[in-house]
Amino acid sequence: MNFIDIYTRLKMRINEEIIVSYYSSYGKRTKKEYTLLNIIGFEYILLEDDKEIVNIPFFGVKSMIESINIKESNKQIYYNPYANKEIFDGLYVKTGLIENIKQKMLNNLEFDFEKRDDFIRKYNEKNTKINYDDLFLSEKQKKEFNYFFEFLIKELKQYCKRNGLDSKLKFINTGTTSIVYEIGDKIIKIGKPRRNKIIPYCEFLLQPIINRDFEFDGYPIHIEVTQKVNTFQNIKDIKDFSQMESIINEFQENLRNIGLETTDLHSGNIGILICDNRIHYDSIEFDTGNVFATSIMYNNNKRSFQKGELVLLDLDSLRIVDTVKYSNYLKSIGYQGYQEHFDDNIEQKKIQKCLNKIMNSTSSY
Repeated sequence: MNFIDIYTRLKMRINEEIIVSYYSSYGKRTKKEYTLLNIIGFEYILLEDDKEIVNIPFFGVKSMIESINIKESNKQIYYNPYANKEIFDGLYVKTGLIENIKQKMLNNLEFDFEKRDDFIRKYNEKNTKINYDDLFLSEKQKKEFNYFFEFLIKELKQYCKRNGLDSKLKFINTGTTSIVYEIGDKIIKIGKPRRNKIIPYCEFLLQPIINRDFEFDGYPIHIEVTQKVNTFQNIKDIKDFSQMESIINEFQENLRNIGLETTDLHSGNIGILICDNRIHYDSIEFDTGNVFATSIMYNNNKRSFQKGELVLLDLDSLRIVDTVKYSNYLKSIGYQGYQEHFDDNIEQKKIQKCLNKIMNSTSSY
């Protein structure tokens, strides 16, 4: 058991839902969902439920964690095979067993928690440009992702050749969260997980083919594939700063009118559609992405922008600030109300099954 990985995985899941099972006095087993607030070394985890904040020790005199699972995927990231009802004698764990179990589990592990915390903090920072290797938290994650990326590029190259497009993969640039490539009429972004796992739908967004976090070795990588657009850096009709500022202000006002807000709207996040705002890909028969492919809530199968119109390209910080306005907006385009969260468990299993299939098919690369 790699405790560095366990610690890192838990630190990366702060403020997310986990499932903890543990034994307490008289051998009582409890299994419960919590929000993870923090992990303190391998001493205890700090948790919150609807009623209170609690801490549960890994190796306590009155309680001991048996397992920790990620609620979203039901993936187990910690398991103590020695935690069971037999280790208790009344209120407390039997004399001598705690150190014995701790020794078996940790095997005198010497671990620099401050160094690892600093590494995680730097990973989560979004104020410096990233390198390819910066995306990965384990070698296995990198290896699994490389298999997937090779498969993805192979598929896109075949699409380009079928449609008479340039099939060469071109590096475009590197940002603070993503590395950007171009192939044919598609843009690919690979990067760190987004701030928000679910993006509120609005018709101003560029329709993605893929836009969500995928897990490799249990760690997320954000993958995005979209149709190429004309960005403002390439648009000669934008003559001065005031014209650009006016366009940005108009977008902000449009978002506010439907109950949305963003802190990340700038010229690099706006473009002009080269083709209609839907999915253009031979083997995909639907016009808009489903929850398997994208993290954008709902997606638009009611109405969509046409070639030549302005769209928003990358709104990691888009959020709902007025639920009444947003619900009314969705009703106005044909949706009945709005849901706050997806039930992602089923979709996550589909995604993982797909990834496993891809890993097996590319294992000979």
